[in-house]
Amino acid sequence: MDGCKERLKHSIYFRLALALSVAIISMALVAGAFSFYSAFEEAHELQDDLLSQVAAFVQNQPAAALALMELNGKRDDDSDLVIQLLAPRGKAAKRSLPIPDHLKDGKHTLKLRGDTYRVLIRTLRDGQRIAVAQETEVRDDIAQDSAFLTVLPLLILAPTLLLVVTYLLRKMLRPVAQLAAEVDARNEQALHPLQTVNLSSEIQPFVNAINRLLGRVGGAMESQRR
Repeated sequence: MDGCKERLKHSIYFRLALALSVAIISMALVAGAFSFYSAFEEAHELQDDLLSQVAAFVQNQPAAALALMELNGKRDDDSDLVIQLLAPRGKAAKRSLPIPDHLKDGKHTLKLRGDTYRVLIRTLRDGQRIAVAQETEVRDDIAQDSAFLTVLPLLILAPTLLLVVTYLLRKMLRPVAQLAAEVDARNEQALHPLQTVNLSSEIQPFVNAINRLLGRVGGAMESQRR
């Protein structure tokens, strides 16, 4: 552990990799949270629109309203929607939800039979009132699945960026390692200048300083020989 701390303290590579990794992960978390929340809320809005579309269909189709008198409170298995008349004549169906008949037209969130429902109330042209309901647990599951799909690309992108950053840092710092290997391979008599071709501008001054030092050492040794 101490060795890792010491290496991190003195290594440009590790400090750059750590800083960039923290930045990438932080941005991915922020962007992911924002995307998840936005997609979650948008999915709920689309589900509210679905309730409105079903109510509009019933309102524009008189035959559908008559059918509701017989199929009051039936649940649609595909969308988990419950469509029923409020305060129907006669005995209500056993599976109908106990939605209060005094609610105003519009969207409501109600606790019914231990479960929470999103309910849309609408008055038909003939004065009858319908309720289109959907259980909020089902809505939340659909919204979460939709939101997760929007976050999934970020979950894949963040590790990919970390790998790319690591590769690029290694590639950019590779000339330094090559220069170090070249200097280590020389003997004490090899004082010719280091190659400066294709060096980055950040490393160039350092290599030039080493070459000037090698020149001074070579001059001093030549003076001693004379």
